[in-house]
This record gives sequence, C-alpha cells and structure tokens, in this order.
Amino acid sequence: MNATLYDASVPVFRQMLDALADLLHKGESHARERGLDPDAMLAARLAPDMLTLVGQVQRA
Repeated sequence: MNATLYDASVPVFRQMLDALADLLHKGESHARERGLDPDAMLAARLAPDMLTLVGQVQRA
C-alpha cells in the first residue's frame, strides 16, 4: 500500500486548523465574558510589526 502526500499531510492540517478554530471560539467566549468587543480583538497586534490576529489566522 502506497501512502500519498495527501494522506500524510491533510489529516495533520485538519487537526491543527480544528485546534485553531477551538482557540478562536474560546477567545471569543473569553472576550464576551470580560465585556470586551471580539471584533476589537481581531484587529489587535501583540507587537507593532506583527500582523493582526486576522492576518495571522489567514496565513495559517
């Protein structure tokens, strides 16, 4: 049986993107519990030369 590149890579990408989705949902819940605007969090940067959270997620 030959393993394809698809079989070797797509499950890993799916697992990581699912984990990212879970983290984003937790972040949204946290922001709402604290009374923060989740949309403002999406525009946030940890450093001035860093992409926004939206930019980081788009690259992922």
